[in-house]
Amino acid sequence: EIADVLGRMRRGVDRLTSDSAMAEAFRLANLAMETQRLWGGSSLVWRPFQLGFLLLSMESTLDPQHPDRGVMDLLWFPTGGGKTEAYLGLVALVAFHRRLAGARPEDGDGVACIMRYTLRLLTTQQFIRAAATICACEAIRRGTVDAGRKLALGRTPFSLGLWVGGDATPNTRKDAFDN
Repeated sequence: EIADVLGRMRRGVDRLTSDSAMAEAFRLANLAMETQRLWGGSSLVWRPFQLGFLLLSMESTLDPQHPDRGVMDLLWFPTGGGKTEAYLGLVALVAFHRRLAGARPEDGDGVACIMRYTLRLLTTQQFIRAAATICACEAIRRGTVDAGRKLALGRTPFSLGLWVGGDATPNTRKDAFDN
């Protein structure tokens, strides 16, 4: 129901004003998205649905005890509509929040997101876009992108992996070195 969605977005805004780790993660996620866009030669302009998606889903994504944790939010727009930026923004938010919300930044190390695509070409295209976002997160962690202040984001780099199956990539280190 639309009233529930609007309520979740409003609670997301309220949470940004009351939860410093979430607000900082949101700020850094926006910086990462802007950085990766600037590297590609354009600037980031959020579409209303993209910001709405972030506000709608961030509380239940970041809080494992949140009552909406089991809700599946679906983005449906035609190709080129901005879905990828919306979910990559959420991925960056999760990645930063994991490092900011723990007792130590290293508490947020490890796998934060798994993405799955059914088409091989789409997988490689989306990997390139995800890589740009993760590289921007890493540039912020290293301090090579000015985040406005010194941040404690840990020593472990942000990283990204890809597996597309044996027909496209080697599935073992031995196969990789043999080829």
